[in-house]
Amino acid sequence: MEKILIDDLKNLLGRLESDETFRKLVKKWLKKAKLNGFSTHKLRHTAASLMYKANKDIRAVQEILGH
Repeated sequence: MEKILIDDLKNLLGRLESDETFRKLVKKWLKKAKLNGFSTHKLRHTAASLMYKANKDIRAVQEILGH
């Protein structure tokens, strides 16, 4: 399964056409990993929480998230 994800990521870097393309690819990865109930939105919030918890710099987290 790891090789499939790495190949998908390599292909993604060269052909990301839209946010929807990214969401579809993440959904595919989540399904392969059997992580039901997750979405790009939930993953984004989780990443933000982990970055804040690790760094405590809310401005840096806001900038990374594009806020």
